[in-house]
Amino acid sequence: VRDCRLVGLLDLALEKDYVRSTIADYMNHLIDIGVAGFRIDASKHMWPGDIKAVLDKLHNLNTRWFSEGSKPFIFQEVIDLGGEPIKSQEYFGNGRVTEFKYGAKLGTVLRKWNGEKLAYLKNWGEGWGFMPSNRALVFVDNHDNQRGHGAGGASILTFWDSR
Repeated sequence: VRDCRLVGLLDLALEKDYVRSTIADYMNHLIDIGVAGFRIDASKHMWPGDIKAVLDKLHNLNTRWFSEGSKPFIFQEVIDLGGEPIKSQEYFGNGRVTEFKYGAKLGTVLRKWNGEKLAYLKNWGEGWGFMPSNRALVFVDNHDNQRGHGAGGASILTFWDSR
């Protein structure tokens, strides 16, 4: 899963300092011109330590727009629906992690599938087996689950669901 050619793409040698530094230099350029955060796509296909090595090279945010000492907001795409070999919590030390179960389960509740009721949402979140709120980046719909990647399938709520 982590040392592979994901969908045929070449695998970056993130264990090499040259590769880490090149990526960090590009991200630092973006930070210097005002970018405040980054989404790291397909993070579960990278070793958490390799991601951390890149993130450790990042500048603080530009003080022209942000408070002194502000760090960039980082979130990582890790699809973990439970029972997977790669666990979301492995990435918590690097930043927030996408919570794909959030939108998938919300869709089943709002559609009243499997006898679900809105009243059940009173303990929504960690009580439903989701990752801790301070570690998660939640969403209802995104480009992955619209296309059958990630989670949810027919339960995902989109603009097509007018009700």
